[in-house]
Amino acid sequence: MKILGLLAVVILSISSVHAGKISSASPEEATDGDNVFVLPKNYPRDFGVVGVYELLDRQASTIRVDGLDYYLSSNVKVVVPNISASGLLSLTKGRVLGLVLKGRTVTNIYQFPSDFKYMEH
Repeated sequence: MKILGLLAVVILSISSVHAGKISSASPEEATDGDNVFVLPKNYPRDFGVVGVYELLDRQASTIRVDGLDYYLSSNVKVVVPNISASGLLSLTKGRVLGLVLKGRTVTNIYQFPSDFKYMEH
């Protein structure tokens, strides 16, 4: 099987583990069984942190993901599937997020689709 052609595959092992891989390929190209999850095309290939969203503290400008707090950039970009004008209030607690970081400051937040299977360890 020629899966890796132009695919971008990320194995998640930052603070928790996903049972498989993430790909930016189309569903037709991702033919590695149930172990490949296809993210929307506008999502990056790599994340500094992937985990479950727990808390947003707007006063402190922090977000808690998997029990750890991260500072939010003053112009953080938020992307939520099927919402064209996303903001911090568009995020859903309990959903999986991918964070792009500069140091410990979050510059971009990507909420994963609801059918993303995520396993903590």
